[in-house]
Amino acid sequence: MNRCGMLYQSEQLLTPEASRAFRNTQAIPHTGSGPLLGLRLAVKDLIDVAGQVTGGGNPTWEATHEPASSHADCVAKMLAAGADVVGKTITDELAFSLLGENHFYGIPLNPLAPDRLPGGSSSGSASAVACGCAELALGTDTGGSVRVPASNCGLFGLRPTHGRISSRGVMPLAPSFDTVGLFARRLTHLATAAECLLGGRMLGVAQAAPRLLRLATIWDATDPAITAALLPFTTALHPKGDSVELSEIAAGLTLAEGCDLYRLLQGVESWDALGDWLTTHQPELGPKIGPGVWAWRDRDRTQLPTALARREAIRHALTGFLGEDGVLIFPTTPTLAPRIGDDVRRDAGPMGYYPRTLGVTAIAGLAGLPQLTLPVGQVDGVPIGLSLLAGPGGEGRLITVAQPFASTHAAR
Repeated sequence: MNRCGMLYQSEQLLTPEASRAFRNTQAIPHTGSGPLLGLRLAVKDLIDVAGQVTGGGNPTWEATHEPASSHADCVAKMLAAGADVVGKTITDELAFSLLGENHFYGIPLNPLAPDRLPGGSSSGSASAVACGCAELALGTDTGGSVRVPASNCGLFGLRPTHGRISSRGVMPLAPSFDTVGLFARRLTHLATAAECLLGGRMLGVAQAAPRLLRLATIWDATDPAITAALLPFTTALHPKGDSVELSEIAAGLTLAEGCDLYRLLQGVESWDALGDWLTTHQPELGPKIGPGVWAWRDRDRTQLPTALARREAIRHALTGFLGEDGVLIFPTTPTLAPRIGDDVRRDAGPMGYYPRTLGVTAIAGLAGLPQLTLPVGQVDGVPIGLSLLAGPGGEGRLITVAQPFASTHAAR
């Protein structure tokens, strides 16, 4: 059996079974000899691989769908660029969670913090890369499903500009938020893979010197221990420390409003995308996921026109402020990954894990903007991420700004 690569600070080697990251380990060889040649790729089980059923994290979904007739566009591009698929990875059910636990298929390992959840919904993809079972992984990000697990597991994670990477062959959750994203332990690998997926449109264009700004609103809402741990890296990146408030640059947006607005729009879109299947098949859902899924049906659609107009105002203001040179700096998550077994409820009060985290992750989703999380710090041994957010099409700018931390992983 093939063994996985070394963990960052240990000589221990893990098998795919030990990582608990995979639904299957069926290998798919590369179809071309491009810049990803020799790199292993894990694929979230929300993304089609030809000849395999895309399971969506739920046994009923898997049982009611046929094997994919072709690769998803993102998989085909990675194979053509030289990557070898090593397997399909566990996803939280229907991609509807930020935690990284699946009632049916278990909890993928977070190797740097084994007592903590890996984050979801791209939990298996993050775990596979963090455990050294692949150099790259494809995930999806709707409300934080790449950024949160990348931060929790100590990885580079990219949510691209909405719509820049094809979603053909990817199971939907909320299409106006859904993106295909990437995980990597090395920034060079992530940058090369992003270039392949974006069709060479990312790094080849000259860019103005970045205008860096701390997003004070998020720093103020972050646990003090995380703020303190990230401060040296933030200072190194941006010694001037200029900052802005979210409400000043995003049409009065607050973190609480962002969470509520995201939940309304995501719920409506998710019921539109999956409601017929749910109604027809009445699937068994995990007890933590089920109530939230069925609540999609009950979203107040009379609020939809106002919510859509509000999102457009936020998008217009934020993209206008960022322009072609702006980059915002802030913690990827305001609190540490929950411990396995913690009672993390979606309906918790404003200081609960979900409202706090969604308030932060919703910003990029509402505005359709690219965000890159960097694995630069830890608190009590638990990884934490530092995020960079740019205007539309700013993926290359984010990777350029992140270059001082390109060797972060190799050094840990």
